[in-house]
Amino acid sequence: ATIPDSRPVFLYDHADKEANTVGLLPSHSRIYVTTGLLASMSDDGMRGVIAHENAHVHERHIFATFTYACCFAVSSHLLDNNNFFFAAFLLFLGIRRYCEYRADAGAAQSVGRGTMLTALRELAVLYPSKSWVRWFSFANAYPTLAMRMRAVETGRKALL
Repeated sequence: ATIPDSRPVFLYDHADKEANTVGLLPSHSRIYVTTGLLASMSDDGMRGVIAHENAHVHERHIFATFTYACCFAVSSHLLDNNNFFFAAFLLFLGIRRYCEYRADAGAAQSVGRGTMLTALRELAVLYPSKSWVRWFSFANAYPTLAMRMRAVETGRKALL
């Protein structure tokens, strides 16, 4: 209720610590939060997580990635070219990463930079990363939590 223009939030009874958004169109989107995540985070941290998920909805990230994935699948099948497949897949990873940074920036604008940083720091405690993960982050659809925190702290657009 304290997040402006929030989509409906549903609590899903599960031990996993997750939050996600579903729905191609903002008017039909919903946010799901597990009881495991709710129990593991502070109120301020949950506000940041929900604001992040709302930013995905408001910026239509789900629709954009769905559209790209459909075009990617059809084009890859029609062209049957490994180089195209690889380049288009890397572009998809870049788009996903950019959407995460944009959702963090939108959440920081909505609920405040401090609240978003609280959420990211609490998630970093829940999901500690190994030291070697940063060397393979280029092949991941999501930037590391440390990269996301740095982008919110500096206010600069992070590199993909």
